[in-house]
Amino acid sequence: MKRMIQMMVCFFLLSMGTPVAAQEITKEVKKEAKRLKKEGWTVTPGALPMETQLAKSFKMQNETDAHFQPKYVFGEGNGTGEFYNAAKLTATAVSKSRLAEQISSQITSLVEGQLKNEELPGGQAVSVSQVCEEFKSICEQKLGTVIPVMELQRTDKKTGNTQIMLRTAYEIGKGLADGKKFIDSKCREKGIPFVVAMEQ
Repeated sequence: MKRMIQMMVCFFLLSMGTPVAAQEITKEVKKEAKRLKKEGWTVTPGALPMETQLAKSFKMQNETDAHFQPKYVFGEGNGTGEFYNAAKLTATAVSKSRLAEQISSQITSLVEGQLKNEELPGGQAVSVSQVCEEFKSICEQKLGTVIPVMELQRTDKKTGNTQIMLRTAYEIGKGLADGKKFIDSKCREKGIPFVVAMEQ
């Protein structure tokens, strides 16, 4: 009987999990928005309110794929310029570069783990590692359209320059699939019997 009551209480608490989690996110959003506003950050004209952008960011951070792994990687970039467009261009480049770093790092660790388990001759294993390095160098160019998550701006009081804070996201699965396709293709060209194994 005691066990049954414990199970019912657990079920009740789990069923309440979503509203509680939503309340926690709302609390975090308000706290973060208050901090950012205190630092002088505002939304760009025509953009969604700061709280809405932050809520989207928190929601996307909690999204998982079918394997319960994070669905997105995030890149944050700051840019400063005399004009808005120059600052945004810099922030976009930095955030995209950070996305590419994370994706190439994940595909490299996946390949290195696989190389340890497979018996490839030394020269071929080195060649696969070189292909991974080649992917790292062009990963940023291979990224498709990134998802804008948050964009804030403020004016530097000393210089009068515009500062942009940009947060973007990219779907990990798509990035890894692009990496696999590139590495598999290059290995075929070099005659190396290696195919990147992805989780099913």
